[in-house]
Amino acid sequence: MNKHYIMYSGSKGPLLELEGEGVAADLDWFNRHFDTDYYALLDVRNEAAVAFLALGNLEAYRYNNNAYTALYKQISEDTSLEQYCRQMQLSANNKTVAIILCVVILLVLLVGYYILYFVCPCGWKQVTRIVARVCWH
Repeated sequence: MNKHYIMYSGSKGPLLELEGEGVAADLDWFNRHFDTDYYALLDVRNEAAVAFLALGNLEAYRYNNNAYTALYKQISEDTSLEQYCRQMQLSANNKTVAIILCVVILLVLLVGYYILYFVCPCGWKQVTRIVARVCWH
């Protein structure tokens, strides 16, 4: 993997190590968007961690386990969550506008009915006559 990195990245480091301290090179490669098979790196880190644990080398185990865990979190991060949240917020706003429009239309219809039927009953009768003539003739 190190030869692959040197050949295609144009850089001499950082290189992968099975034992070390600090941040593993895998994460640096991922953050630089170096194109490689990170799932293979995950497999290597996991197997190395298990092997070092079996050998009783706890420092190397922690190093590989931390590298595995950090890389796994980076690879499996859901980048579509932000867009989904924006879409849901827009949908909620659209629903709010639709409910407000329905309430306004209902109020306008109730006020119009009140005016035609109770305030000016002659107007209501004329409207019903006109509707009856149009519909029945």
